[in-house]
Amino acid sequence: MEFDGTRTVVIAARGAEARRDAARELGAAAAERYVDLTEPSSVEECFEAVGPVDYLVCTAAYLPLGTDVSDEAIRRAFEVKLLGYRRAAAAASDRLPEDGA
Repeated sequence: MEFDGTRTVVIAARGAEARRDAARELGAAAAERYVDLTEPSSVEECFEAVGPVDYLVCTAAYLPLGTDVSDEAIRRAFEVKLLGYRRAAAAASDRLPEDGA
């Protein structure tokens, strides 16, 4: 993937290895940050460090599968996928330009 050098893609995730691999694949125009979408303070700290945002893409990969999934696993998925995405969108909203998404 090639970038024109005018933007930086920030890869934010809990998993250090996944962040590094994704940033390495994108090259010099990528940066990485730790974020845990289940922790409101982590989300806010991440966005404070990143600064202005043009676009936000949430793709948290936590999804328990199977018929023997515990209630706790479902709660965790709900926390990450619904509340975590809402936290990220709220934190990004104050940093998005009018034409951002």
